[in-house]
Amino acid sequence: MTTQVDRDMAMELALTILNDGQTYHRVIRPTILNYARKRVNKTYDREMAIKGIVNNIVEPGLTRYRREWGPIGRVNRATKERAAREILSGMMDEIRDAEARMKALKAAGKPWTLRGR
Repeated sequence: MTTQVDRDMAMELALTILNDGQTYHRVIRPTILNYARKRVNKTYDREMAIKGIVNNIVEPGLTRYRREWGPIGRVNRATKERAAREILSGMMDEIRDAEARMKALKAAGKPWTLRGR
């Protein structure tokens, strides 16, 4: 039995999370830097990244969404994963940019993890 994905809910949730400035600075930006570091070290795993986004970004984002917009019922795992894929897709340009900066700094022999930058 396959679980039905609510594509509209997944997209709305992803857009709401990506457009929240507080969430961006508190959670998304550190996640971008973490995934960029993993790509530089060649330990990045897309499926694990999606799982991390579900647990660390989508779940709390869903709680904030409910608090702001009211009860929306139960959101199944497939819909959360679809929202996570959309969020990761929205973050990939920034991940690639941070990865390129990290590689350049690493090649120059400088501190390259971009912590605090």
